[in-house]
Amino acid sequence: MKRLQLDYLDLYLIHWPGIEADPSKDNCPPSLRKESWKALEHLVKQGKVKAIGVSNYTEKHLEELSNYAEIMPAVNQVEFHPYLQQNNLLSKCKELGINVVAYSPLAQGHALKDQTIVEIAQKHKKSPSQVILNWHLRQGLGVVTRSCNPDHLKQNIQCK
Repeated sequence: MKRLQLDYLDLYLIHWPGIEADPSKDNCPPSLRKESWKALEHLVKQGKVKAIGVSNYTEKHLEELSNYAEIMPAVNQVEFHPYLQQNNLLSKCKELGINVVAYSPLAQGHALKDQTIVEIAQKHKKSPSQVILNWHLRQGLGVVTRSCNPDHLKQNIQCK
């Protein structure tokens, strides 16, 4: 945190629940996930981090975590968009009081060309990205978007 010139972090996430990039190859020992989570809880207790969370955790990982967590994750950041609706995961997060934040909410741009989304956007005089982001927000999800284009950034903010 010294290099960041900060006294504390608002949110600190465990990026991936395993050691393999492929979640179907879940060969990370649960003890390693537990050790990592306990280290984050320690940072919260020290006041160095305000909130902690996870990214790419499945229902199984969240269930495991709930068995030993003193502090439940504030966030589970996962890929979520019209083509990847992880409804079982969303339900599990709601059950455990974990906020879901969607990354890649536009499906890496693929959803912007979806004919149904384009038609909805035209009907409501919105852009396809605004329609998709609004869809996420109406489900109670947070979204992480990215753009270097100031017009796109402004458009994203005006998605409601």
